[in-house]
Amino acid sequence: MKRILWLDAEPMGCEGLQLLLEREGHKVDLTQELESAVSQYKVGTYNLVIAEPYRDCITEDEARISQLKSFLETANRDSQVMLFTTIDLEFIHSYGMRKGEHYQHYLQKPESPTNMKPIVERILAGN
Repeated sequence: MKRILWLDAEPMGCEGLQLLLEREGHKVDLTQELESAVSQYKVGTYNLVIAEPYRDCITEDEARISQLKSFLETANRDSQVMLFTTIDLEFIHSYGMRKGEHYQHYLQKPESPTNMKPIVERILAGN
């Protein structure tokens, strides 16, 4: 069993993939709050962290982006990290988030659960 921590501002859109992954025997912890993700990560062991750095989080508050970057950097040391977002990479990089430092994988929304499942499975197989 692999463990996945999924941070997404709109978790209802994640439920399809969550169910598919749980049917395969994986444990998926889904949260919409950064603070909750940080707390869960501190007490759990995760193979994969999926994060959606939504545009409002990045642009509204420098402290918030700093918290997100710190969380991703910490998670990236021990887990695979995938950004799954509507935001393009150029915008993400303009806020100082870098591949290798804050994440290893990037997938742009929207993506159907059936298309995303094999991508997540490949990432988990490598971990």
